[in-house]
Amino acid sequence: MKVFAIIVPDWAIYGWLAVSAVQALFAILSFTLRGRDKANHRETFE
Repeated sequence: MKVFAIIVPDWAIYGWLAVSAVQALFAILSFTLRGRDKANHRETFE
């Protein structure tokens, strides 16, 4: 792990973490929005 840390700069690690965090946020947001849409459709159909 020490060799990996020396080869990869800190900004690259933080950038990758930020990108993965943003992707996770977008996935959660889209999932919740989809779930809400399904719930709304169910209510209208009933």
